[in-house]
Amino acid sequence: MQRNLFSALVLASCLSGVVHAASNKPVPQLPKEWEEIVVGGEALCSRGTPYSFFVSQGKSNKVVIDFMGGGACWDEETCAHDTKTFLESVADFKRIFEPTGIYARKHNDNPLKDWTHVIVPYCTGDLHWGSNDQEYTREDGRKFTINHRGAFNTRAVLKYVEEHFRNPEKVLVTGYSAGAYASVYWLPPIQEMYKHSSVMQFGDSGISPITEGFAKKAFTRWNAQAAFTQWNVQKTGAKIPDLDPKNVDWNKLQIGFIYEKLMNYLPDIPFGHYTTAFDGTQRGFFWLMHGDTKQWPELVKNTLQTLGKSSKFRYFSSQGTEHGILAFTRFYDVKSTDDELFQKWFKSYVEGGTLKNHDCVNCIDDEKEMWIELRKPKEPAQIEEANLEL
Repeated sequence: MQRNLFSALVLASCLSGVVHAASNKPVPQLPKEWEEIVVGGEALCSRGTPYSFFVSQGKSNKVVIDFMGGGACWDEETCAHDTKTFLESVADFKRIFEPTGIYARKHNDNPLKDWTHVIVPYCTGDLHWGSNDQEYTREDGRKFTINHRGAFNTRAVLKYVEEHFRNPEKVLVTGYSAGAYASVYWLPPIQEMYKHSSVMQFGDSGISPITEGFAKKAFTRWNAQAAFTQWNVQKTGAKIPDLDPKNVDWNKLQIGFIYEKLMNYLPDIPFGHYTTAFDGTQRGFFWLMHGDTKQWPELVKNTLQTLGKSSKFRYFSSQGTEHGILAFTRFYDVKSTDDELFQKWFKSYVEGGTLKNHDCVNCIDDEKEMWIELRKPKEPAQIEEANLEL
């Protein structure tokens, strides 16, 4: 119990930059170029509020499908309302959205400024994978339900996209944090929708290993396999044998494994990823999964280098602990340790250029001492002082 309480507090600190900011701000109107599409039917946010998504029409015949991040929840503590560990509603997303990074339409160096953007908000705590309304029980016996309906919400968005964007020249499937996992999970049905378009994938800060204990809890409570099975059989018309849930042990599933198998199944699609070498938020969640944060940088580096042996997978790892790049102003400033600007590298990626991979060489973990301290017992007031950016 002591570790569980500690975990919840640490996770809250990991998410403080987003969740607390969202809670303390009024719900704004997004810039006028963004149209909000309200979804009915089975689509729903975690605590029963309506689900909607956002579209900004571009000047070119190119489309970005962008899955948002915002924490995760998988047990009675992380899912409890008072822990504030994940974005619970579309209103939360609207409070924190800023038209920066790849959303800066007027920025001349934005390679996506003329693309149509489709934002898939995240409010279900399930990596956009869930197909289950899960009841959780607090220690005092009180019960509450979380609508892990990320898959229902995504299907509604993709239905709209397929109906409104018939033959785009290019389709970029991307996602930030939790959304990075969704950009891989939902890639096959999107590719099926656009067989005659140039489809590519790019994940932003979502390449972390997961532990078996976490997988047993989360994937079961989210019913994460359900949507996977449906598109695997019904949408594509053929199974991907190496990813068929009947053949895969989901308790040991790793994101690198999914990348590897999809790269084999979808030979014409480029894959890519960005992360900082010591991403504080990804390490925070790995710690909550009972993983060893000391091992995290090397595990991620090994995953990237293994995938990067294929010419179909390109990656860019920079120094520091910051989480995410595409939606931030640092999109235009970050460089690799061998001095390549990420913005130029990414521009070449979406244009189909030849790229080299970038490892973070001779990098130092700026928060090493903080992570050593996190392993020691502390009072809650001390724990809350640890601020990691999401």
